[in-house]
Amino acid sequence: MRLFTIVVLAALAHGAAAQVLPDSLSPDSLLADSAAVVDSARIGGMEVEQLSDVAGRALDSAAVAALSDTSDALPEDAFIGTDVSLYGRTVFKVYGGLGALSAVERARRISERLDALTRNDGFDPDSLRIVSGDNLTTIQFGGLIVMSVTDADATAQTLSRSGAAAYYARTIRAEILRVRDRSTFRSVLINAGYAAALILLLGILLWALGRAFRWLDARFVGQNPELRRGLTVRGVEVLHGDQIVRAGQFVLRLVRFLVSALVVYLFLTVILGLFPWSQSWSKTLLGYLVSPVVALWAGIVAGLPDFFAIVVVVVFVRWAIKGSNWVFNQVESGALTLPGFYPEFAEPTRKIARFLLIVIGMFMAYPFTPLADNPAIQGLTVLVGILFSLGSSTAIANVVAGTVLTYTRSFQLGDRIKVGETTGDVVEKTFLVTRLCTPKNEVVSIPNSAVLSGQVTNYSEMIRDGRGVIVYTEVTIGYDVPWEKTTGLLLEAAHRAADDPDNGVVTDPPPFVLQTGLGDFSVAYQLNVYTMQARKLPKVLSDLHARIQDVFAEADVEILSPVYQANRDGSPSTVPPPTVASAASLARSEHD
Repeated sequence: MRLFTIVVLAALAHGAAAQVLPDSLSPDSLLADSAAVVDSARIGGMEVEQLSDVAGRALDSAAVAALSDTSDALPEDAFIGTDVSLYGRTVFKVYGGLGALSAVERARRISERLDALTRNDGFDPDSLRIVSGDNLTTIQFGGLIVMSVTDADATAQTLSRSGAAAYYARTIRAEILRVRDRSTFRSVLINAGYAAALILLLGILLWALGRAFRWLDARFVGQNPELRRGLTVRGVEVLHGDQIVRAGQFVLRLVRFLVSALVVYLFLTVILGLFPWSQSWSKTLLGYLVSPVVALWAGIVAGLPDFFAIVVVVVFVRWAIKGSNWVFNQVESGALTLPGFYPEFAEPTRKIARFLLIVIGMFMAYPFTPLADNPAIQGLTVLVGILFSLGSSTAIANVVAGTVLTYTRSFQLGDRIKVGETTGDVVEKTFLVTRLCTPKNEVVSIPNSAVLSGQVTNYSEMIRDGRGVIVYTEVTIGYDVPWEKTTGLLLEAAHRAADDPDNGVVTDPPPFVLQTGLGDFSVAYQLNVYTMQARKLPKVLSDLHARIQDVFAEADVEILSPVYQANRDGSPSTVPPPTVASAASLARSEHD
């Protein structure tokens, strides 16, 4: 008998649903309420009907058939909540999917039924009733099951299933009444007036924006004499004045367009939100604008811990660099002495320490940056590492050599040195190359690896110690000239060179002469003089040669370079006549 009653009630509910719902929601997809009410109570202002056991199980089956609902198990997202909306406005949330339906699909179907009820003029919101079964509680209109309430819905709201159903029923009733109230002719007419006022205000704002940007153009761009002068860098005109003005006007037009578009967009969302049937469009447009901002803000908030970690690393590295700079400045000035650490080591060591601290800081901060988890950046890092390892062997060798040269104290900035066949002053020392300025004013860059592997002659080292550098030259004199006379003439030439301070020759330590060879036709003599000016070595040698020629010419002694035969064939002597300078020097010597 009960089964027959259920079938009859289901058929009646099917007919009632066909009268209530539009064609978009076929009543064939809904089952009627199988009601065999055995008890009722009011909960939350709503009448809740309790069915008998058989009727309750039948209602559960009908509810499952109506929305494919089941409450056998709670899904993992049962307490997240999915919005049920009506005309773009969230009415309430449901929790968890039911049966074969996901939570999103369940919420969508309930939204469609609410929309159908709102559009149905025969629907009375006060006629909603709650019927409770064994596992589900339904909200019904006549024989139509509007929605079913599960244990997950009740648990998420800390209510009983009947209490949650009463809450949903009251919310549905209030929302439908609100939508109907806003859909009346009077409400539509009032909202249309608001829309017209907003459109008028929008026109005024766009006109004001146009005036404002035209004023900005005339005040700061179009008639600005500073911009019309152009952009000049070190006497070269990089940008003409007209180009700068056109660029500024383009930027102003672009900003005006963006601001105007934003204002129109905001007004459009407000106007569409005035009418119930366009509220969903308003919400969608507003979501397009707000979603990126919300996502950006969420990203900023989520990245704050990493940002603070990076700030701590940067502050630590800056303090460490400042501390190391202070220590090395003290060493360089002599205020702080470290055993085995010379003042000239301070500057290169400071650079090395600064580089290492920055590298350490980068490695410490990198895991906190968004690039750390980016696969593209990781692949690029691997590629750069491979290229660096394949192509940087020479560069690394030069860096290592430059570091070694710094601490071997082979030379300092300003020293006159000779590397291989190149002689010059050290003008720059880097980790890769050493640059020399030759006496011919040529800048030569020598790789540090070549400097380290080659022979380095430092002419300035002995000068800093006060012992000076020896400049020497050789002459060959015949055996017919006594060696004592030749030695005296060479020393006389050295003393004459020392008389002129600009020559750079000094007599303390005194010059000396060495006999370096006994040839077939002549004797080789080597004159050695000291100088304290390493940068004048070519001039010292040149002036010394001039003095030797003068002195030997005055003494009528031939310099046999190239060698002449001792037995002459009648050719004249190679001794030149005395110059004016040498004659004056000889007269001064005789007077003394």
